[in-house]
Amino acid sequence: MDRSGPPIYTLSHQVHTIRQLRSIIGTLISITLRLVVVVAVSLAIVLAAGGFDTTQLPAVELDTESNPLAPATERPADQPDTQPQPTVSEVSESRIEQEIHDVVNREREAEGVDPVTFDTDLREIARYHSTRMATEDFFAHTAPDGETLGDRYQRFGYRCQVSSDDGWYRTGGENLAQTWYDQPIATDDGTVVHESESDIAEGVVTQWLNSPGHRDNMLDEHWEGQGIGVVAIETDDGIKIFATQNFC
Repeated sequence: MDRSGPPIYTLSHQVHTIRQLRSIIGTLISITLRLVVVVAVSLAIVLAAGGFDTTQLPAVELDTESNPLAPATERPADQPDTQPQPTVSEVSESRIEQEIHDVVNREREAEGVDPVTFDTDLREIARYHSTRMATEDFFAHTAPDGETLGDRYQRFGYRCQVSSDDGWYRTGGENLAQTWYDQPIATDDGTVVHESESDIAEGVVTQWLNSPGHRDNMLDEHWEGQGIGVVAIETDDGIKIFATQNFC
């Protein structure tokens, strides 16, 4: 099957904060560690084991970040050059956001996990990152200027501290996806076309579900809220959709 053309991508990312207090000869010494887990094929194993590196209980902030998953790709199928191209005005970004939120909660409930709330503050962070990816032509958790997921939460004054197991807490999470509107997409199961906001939402969530790292992130029982940010942009290949999913 011909798979030429721009790819669809998904990325998954988690930030976790842990603190540890040590006293040496009566003097409190704070030790800050930064751990970077390089993610490729091995990320699925890391996430399956809990998704984060662990230390003992609080006092010093420990910032751990996971780099993106290797992209899962699907490509637009060949089509006649005479076929009229859709326009961005045909797509409701806010409706796609709501549809993705609803599908995510449907999948969480199917797995016996509590639904997450629709967090409008997280949505603003997600929209901001999707806009940057669309307008600056990149697809990653870290922007070209070095801005990270943690930087974005800080930029918007969003403080996330979600209790986890054994007294630990998490400071945020993120999934990314890129797909197409009203374009034939070649997949392993055949050609599909996202003709509506509902189709796009189902397609995005299906991509995340089909990747162990994204799935674990999305179905994590500790998350309490999520924000979805969707941006559509016109390209020579059609309407390109960027979706960012942020958690707390």
